[in-house]
Amino acid sequence: MAALANIYSKVMERHSNGMQYGANAAPRANLAAGAFPDYAPLRVFANEDIYFHVKHIDNSGVVRATDPSQGRQAWKMIGGVGIASVSVIGMLLAGAYGLLAGYHVQDLQKERARLEAERSELDVQSLNAMPPSRMEKLAREQFVTDPSLQKMVYLDGASDSAGDGPAVASAKAPASKR
Repeated sequence: MAALANIYSKVMERHSNGMQYGANAAPRANLAAGAFPDYAPLRVFANEDIYFHVKHIDNSGVVRATDPSQGRQAWKMIGGVGIASVSVIGMLLAGAYGLLAGYHVQDLQKERARLEAERSELDVQSLNAMPPSRMEKLAREQFVTDPSLQKMVYLDGASDSAGDGPAVASAKAPASKR
């Protein structure tokens, strides 16, 4: 900055149309009243005469001293970070596995419900396709017989006296069914 002020002062002295400013300036009495020069002089900066010398330092010949324990410390740090990252990943994988297992169980439940519905449809179709003589033969093989009339219980369509209770069972056959 100090050198820049000197440069501006020299430039101002040259381009002042014969008028000089700064250290070589003549008194301003020769200026007409109301007339101002095109260039104005710069004030002198503080500590303008101080010069700072910057010395170039070459550190290419300097070699860093090696520390034998530094390698061990680095490998301990690498091992610690590796163990910590594996444990965090293991904890996260356990949760993710549980989530995926939940999805799989839900899919299996849907598949089971679909297969049960399909099985019931196939049972109905097989019973409809079976002739009555085949059904009678299977009933005799499995000892399925019609119950006797004494063991049959008929439900009347009528309810109890209040009219809001369940139907009453009786051992007598209704008159309309005999």
